[in-house]
Amino acid sequence: MKYFIKLNWFFLFIFLIACTKNAEYQDVYLNFPQKIVKIDGKFASFIPSDSFEVLKNINSDDCDSWKLNIKFSDLFNKSYKKLLNSMFEDVTFTDNVLSSDVLEAKNFISFIHFEKSKAKINFKTERNTGKLQISLYADIKIQDSRMTIENTIKSEQSWEKNIYLNCEVADGALKISEKAFETFISQIHENIYKSVRKITR
Repeated sequence: MKYFIKLNWFFLFIFLIACTKNAEYQDVYLNFPQKIVKIDGKFASFIPSDSFEVLKNINSDDCDSWKLNIKFSDLFNKSYKKLLNSMFEDVTFTDNVLSSDVLEAKNFISFIHFEKSKAKINFKTERNTGKLQISLYADIKIQDSRMTIENTIKSEQSWEKNIYLNCEVADGALKISEKAFETFISQIHENIYKSVRKITR
């Protein structure tokens, strides 16, 4: 009997390890805007590593909700850098916020500061239906030695499925994350472009 109990605990331990590993690998494929016009001149950007925040509000164990483990911080960081490298002919990523004097002294046309980025994940069950919502937020400041323009970006996507019909919320999360990020990056691109144009007039 003791041997049987130990064996059961062993298999439970193996199962939990397998579940944890499965929860770690959720890669989101990012679609970037197809029409990005390169902007000439020197630009600088600061993307602080501690500005990424992920908030989870999981109110149900249905649909294997424990698998909701997308690495949004990596997505924010990589997508921001890829976008700016696509937008600007010459962009320098700094380790801190640059003052107006430094911008002018180093001939930077403008400075793009990603102040705060946030991902909110909400999952609940209502009347046998699993409901997931993913919301993305970003506060971005574009400035030169004379002017500062602040932008707040938001993108949301939702997903629903009957909990008794092969309900895998992790799969749903990947699908809507891709859509949310596609809209999110497009909005960031548009806002940065308009802000830079306004500053350089």
